[in-house]
This record gives sequence, C-alpha cells and structure tokens, in this order.
Amino acid sequence: MPRLPETELPKASPEPIDLVLFDCDGTLVESEALMHDVRMRHFSALGIACTARELAVRYNGVRYPELIADLSARSGVTIGAEIFDAIEQDFTTRCTTELRSVAGAADMLAALKVPFCLVSNSPRPRLIHMLRSAGLLTHFGPRIVSALDVGIPKPKPDVFLLAAELMNVPPSRCLVVEDSLFGLKAGRAAGMRVAAYLGASHQVEELVAPVRAARPDFIVETMAELPGLVAMQAPAG
Repeated sequence: MPRLPETELPKASPEPIDLVLFDCDGTLVESEALMHDVRMRHFSALGIACTARELAVRYNGVRYPELIADLSARSGVTIGAEIFDAIEQDFTTRCTTELRSVAGAADMLAALKVPFCLVSNSPRPRLIHMLRSAGLLTHFGPRIVSALDVGIPKPKPDVFLLAAELMNVPPSRCLVVEDSLFGLKAGRAAGMRVAAYLGASHQVEELVAPVRAARPDFIVETMAELPGLVAMQAPAG
C-alpha cells in the first residue's frame, strides 16, 4: 500500500469496540452522487462548466462556503448566496423519491451487536429526511448528532467527542465509519479507531487513493463485512 506521510493518519491504540459512529452522506446513504448532480445542474445554469464527477473529486467533504468560494474564484463567475437554498430544495425533493441506502446498510445495522449512532456535519432535519427516504431512520431513533450541535464541523473532532459523551462511551472504545479523508481525520483526532467505507457509488479512484494512503485501521469494501469486524473487536460477554 502506498504511503503518503502528509496525509497518513496517526494511529490509535486498539481496544474493544463499544460504540460505532457512522457518517451519513456516502457512508450509509447514496447521497453524494445525487448532491453533486444537483449542484452541477445549478452551476451549469450559471455558465460554469463542470461535471458531477469533477465536483465529487474536488469538493468531497468540503463545506458549502469553501466550495462556493473556490468554484467562484476558479470560474470567474459570481455565485450568489441564494444558490444555497435552491440547491438544498432541489436536493431535498430528489431525496424523497431517488435516495437509496448504500448496499447492505439496513442488514448491517440490524446485525450489529453493539450500540451505534449517526454523526454528521449536516443539519439534523436534513439527516432525518435522508434516513427516512433511504429507509434507515428506524434504526437510529434519536441517536443522531449534528456538527451544528457543537458549532464545529469535521475535520475537527468535536462532533465525534460529543457523540461519545452522549452515548457514555470513551473515545478509545469507539469506531468511526467514514467514506472521506476529512471524516477519518476527525475520528482519529478524537482518539477513535477509524474504518474507511469504500463501497458507495461515488467512490472513484481519485477519492479512494488518498483514503487508502492514509492507512485507516480498517478498510470496508461492503457493509456485510462490518458486523463481523466489530464482533471481533467487541468486549467479551
């Protein structure tokens, strides 16, 4: 496996896993490709030449303000703040009928023998809508933590630390499941073990390569692998 020192994640000490913390977009639901298609259509209407794949590769895990600032600077096109609401409205509408969970997500959640929760940068209403649209909301109930709850998004570790505190589990006994380098770095900065999920439809090689190079504790190609992986790390009894 190639090694890139500038992106390699510092290692956490292995301990039994008492809690699994899932990202949402691109980890449990196939929202990344859908969102980038929505963005591409809106940006193209402004005269900005881009493809959904280009947006996915360059802006995966990047927050809206940074995305808009960079895209505006590169294209020379002024992008008004009103585009945020337009994109979000279109995305929400399309989620209702088009959003699906990643393959095997529901069966995986049902098979896990340790507690789990959702931890995301997205606002709580958006997370609830996506989980409901993808048929996963009943698996989580109230166990949803948004970065807006702490005001500091990933790649800072605060939202993961809050989730662990709310679930009363030490960070060293948590496993973070993420699809992006941003999320993996946040999990590791929180002192947690990290698993990279690489089975979602948006995971093109340009996104997969830096994640592999960062050497997460585990690489998960299919959701079916996760319950067994967690069980092998879980405390006896």
